[in-house]
Amino acid sequence: MTNKLLEITAKANDYSSVDQLLMDYGFIPTVLIPKHKKIEIVKAIAKSFANK
Repeated sequence: MTNKLLEITAKANDYSSVDQLLMDYGFIPTVLIPKHKKIEIVKAIAKSFANK
């Protein structure tokens, strides 16, 4: 269920993969600074439901 939700969220927010989404929100460590704060993923998930 969680994986499917993340796939839908990634697609709705124009990410090429779930990994890219998680890196941008700081859930997967990278050498880059995350583009978003972790709490902002709630907005991204809401956007994926609004697009249905």
